Amino acid sequence: MVLLGRTQQTSNVVMNFASFGLHISGGQMEQFKMRRWRLLIFAPALAGLVLMAFLVQSASARVLYEQPANFQDFTQKLSEATFEISCNGEWGGTGWGLEIDGANYIVTAFHVVEECVTGEVIIAKNELNPRVNLQLLAYDGRFWSDDAGEYRDLALLATQAPIQTLPLQVGRVELGQWVGVMGYPYDSSDVAIHSLTTGRVTGFDEIGAVMTDASVNGGNSGGPMVNSLGEIIGTIYATEDYAEYENMAFAQGLGLHCGLVFECSGGKPMDILPEDIVQITSD
Repeated sequence: MVLLGRTQQTSNVVMNFASFGLHISGGQMEQFKMRRWRLLIFAPALAGLVLMAFLVQSASARVLYEQPANFQDFTQKLSEATFEISCNGEWGGTGWGLEIDGANYIVTAFHVVEECVTGEVIIAKNELNPRVNLQLLAYDGRFWSDDAGEYRDLALLATQAPIQTLPLQVGRVELGQWVGVMGYPYDSSDVAIHSLTTGRVTGFDEIGAVMTDASVNGGNSGGPMVNSLGEIIGTIYATEDYAEYENMAFAQGLGLHCGLVFECSGGKPMDILPEDIVQITSD
């Protein structure tokens, strides 16, 4: 009875196709049915994979709004890749380690090393590295420019030392993200202290800077602003223009690093140095 029913069903399908001038043999019909069953089997599996990918992406996004899962490990790794910077014997800022194409560099704010553009000695140190010799490679000091397209306060320093480095946040920075800021601000006696402050991304300005309510003071300039995964969001800088604001600090977003610290494609950082070395002072 079951076999007869299937034969009749097949015949009806063949007749329906024949009415359109098409002829499908019994073997072809069986192949058609097998393909249909494969689709029915694999469609739920595919939907499950898509749902899983969405949930993983959503979970990853949520992590960026929360503080680090292991705060001790987070602090240790950030400390090892954050440096106090000295220009010509004067300690006065912070920098962070970055690996580009297998080589090590330190990124800082240009005004931290502005007095050393003619070959003066620049060194860095932290608890892992008592002395790291640096060479000023690229810089842009147009931090007084009124043109949003020109404003930048960055320097890239090369080193042969085996330093610790930090990864970059490749996705878009979102309002409300948790952030950490590490550096060497001065205390009331003008002594640099190793400091970590935390806060949130509170806004973005027209030049590509990321705003935060994390506490930032003199000596933090050039230091890293990172997300809860320890990935770089931007490089801290501060000018007198912002002295009147309370609970607001600024970091140069990664977009401002493009073409000076690393090459970018579609606004995304690439693991190569820019083809042209930028050297622009603040004059």
